[in-house]
Formats: sequence, C-alpha cells, structure tokens
Amino acid sequence: MRLVSFGFVIVVLAALGLGWQECLADTAPVFLQNIGSPGTGPTQYVDAAGVATDMDGNVYVADAGGDKILKYTGTGAFLGSWGTTGSGPGQFNRPFDVAVESNGTIFVSDAHNMRIQVFDSGFAYVRAWGLVDAPRYLFLGEGGLIYSNPRPYVVVYDTVGTFVREWTYAAGATSLMYGFGMDRDTLYLTDANAVYKLSSTGQNLLAWGGAGSGNGEFQLASATLVDGLRCVHVADGNGRIQTFAPNGTYLMEWGAGRIKQYPLDIAVDESGNFFVLSGNQVLKFARDPTPAHANTWGQLKRTYR
Repeated sequence: MRLVSFGFVIVVLAALGLGWQECLADTAPVFLQNIGSPGTGPTQYVDAAGVATDMDGNVYVADAGGDKILKYTGTGAFLGSWGTTGSGPGQFNRPFDVAVESNGTIFVSDAHNMRIQVFDSGFAYVRAWGLVDAPRYLFLGEGGLIYSNPRPYVVVYDTVGTFVREWTYAAGATSLMYGFGMDRDTLYLTDANAVYKLSSTGQNLLAWGGAGSGNGEFQLASATLVDGLRCVHVADGNGRIQTFAPNGTYLMEWGAGRIKQYPLDIAVDESGNFFVLSGNQVLKFARDPTPAHANTWGQLKRTYR
C-alpha cells in the first residue's frame, strides 16, 4: 500500500509484513505567506524565539523580546495574546518556546524565570514548576514533557511537573545544543554542525553532518522536526531547511531565498504546512495543494520538537 502526502511518499511496508514507513523525497515545500509580523504593536512579536501549532492548525509564537505568547490562525489572522514582563503567574521573562497538547493545554518555557508555565486553551494560568537551569526548547513526547537546557542533556518531566529522568544526549557533543525533534521512540538532536539520533532512553544510534554548505552539511544546525512521514527536517544556518530520511540519508533542501541565515524554529500542522521562524518572521510553506495524509500520532512541534 502506498500513500502520497504533500510531495513525500510513505511506503507502508508494515501492511505487507515487510517493515515500517519510509520517507522519500519528491516536491519541495513552497512559500505561501508570512504569519504575523515583527514590531511593537499588540498583534506583533518583538523578538520571536519559538513557534508551534495546535490540532486546529492555529499557530503560536513565543515572543522572547515582548514577554508574551501570540496566537494566529493558520492563515495569519490574529486570535489573541497573553503575558506581561515579570515573575508572577502568567508573566514571562524571555519565553523561549511553546508547545500545545492535543487537548489544547499550552506549555511555555519561561527561560529567565527558570520554569515551565502551563495554561489552558483560553490562556488562563494553570500551574508552573521551577527548574535548575533556564528551559529552552519544548516538545511533548509520549509520557512526558521534555525540554532541553543550553547544555548537552535532556530532561523529562510529566505534564504536571514531576521529574522523570535526564541524560547527557550524545558522546562528543559540545555545549551548543540547539534543538531537537522526536519520532515515536527516537530523538533527533542538533549540536552545532551535526544531528544525533538517539533512543528514547538516550542511547546513541547515529550521527551525521559536518561544517559546510553542501548537502548534509550545516552552518549551525538549529531546530529539528520529524513530520508524520518520519522525514527529518533540520533548520540550517545556511538559510535553508534540509530534509533527511531517518537513517540520515540526504533527500533535499527547501526554503532557500526566503529563509534567512540561522532559522530558529520549525513546526508543522495537521495538513502538512510548515512554519519556519527566520529573521524574526514566521514563514508558512506548503508541500502541495492535495489533501494531507492523516497525521494521527501527530509528529507536530506541538507534540514533538
């Protein structure tokens, strides 16, 4: 059985008893529009640091410079925002990232307040818990809220703030840990000019990359996203997104000419639209106008980063 979704092919060998899904390259995503805009107005972000989507295709932007979170529709209409500068409930000091659970619960890494804050779908404060270091990248994995510090380790909490485990993520990694994504049981982490693939318990499985601008090379790889077809998308400081198969095989690049140097984050919605944070702008890309393959286990940045 072969399912086609937004220019990538997913081969479901499991249905034939031969294996699992395979990510293959086809049509590169194309730019559609900007979501929101930089500025100091109430509907604008001052210094965007993170982007996420929810089950309805809405887009959330963590504005580290404005100490607020903004919400837009997938077509860019402003829906609301919350947050002021401070350390009280619902206040922020450089919110670095945001992630949204399938039930609409919102998690924010409140970096300089050294905590995770939780809000309901109406932006009302629910709870918070403190951390030893400033939290940065967030994603929701199976069984817990996972975040990274700006040092090479991963920490796992459940969604009410109970510590689960932590580990140093890769032998030979530097302190320049930037971002990571997750397949159901596999982590992909970027560290300077390399991508590391690990098991969900921290076992090193694979690494690839190197400094440069060629295929499979990076100039500070930052965010990583694994989509519903298990394609691994890596934001590259060369001003592009590179796409790989789960075994590290280079497939293609996209976004060059639109994406500025050092893109910070990337998310994808249920319809397969990508949202790339680059140059303090959120750029929307689409693969193809055909209907999307249903993404039931949600390899979205709101769920996995």
